Amino acid sequence: MIELEDEVWMGRALSLARIAGDDLSAAVLVKGHRCLAEAATRTRPEAVVLARVKREAAGATLYLASDVADLGLLDALRRAGVERLVLSSRPEAKLALGLRAAGIRFDAFDAFEEAAAAASA
Repeated sequence: MIELEDEVWMGRALSLARIAGDDLSAAVLVKGHRCLAEAATRTRPEAVVLARVKREAAGATLYLASDVADLGLLDALRRAGVERLVLSSRPEAKLALGLRAAGIRFDAFDAFEEAAAAASA
């Protein structure tokens, strides 16, 4: 479920992607209400943030503002011990199934925004 803190951190990831320029993705890794690492790159920002923090990622939440969320992402999250993933858009079915199977909780912002719009209508 999307919480207020999720909105703040996803806002940070989206801002990083926008400020950095066209065709960039961004990731923000958070644990205990603290940003561990953030990155904006053309490819795989999650790899950059996970490499920066190494073992600290266990139990963290990754906020990913990217159109590219695939099974490579799943492997990286599993190896790092990331507990939760918050995406800027819905994951493909294959990734969603993989996340569930790996025990990684996930939420998608477009689903949250659609529900909020329906509730206010």
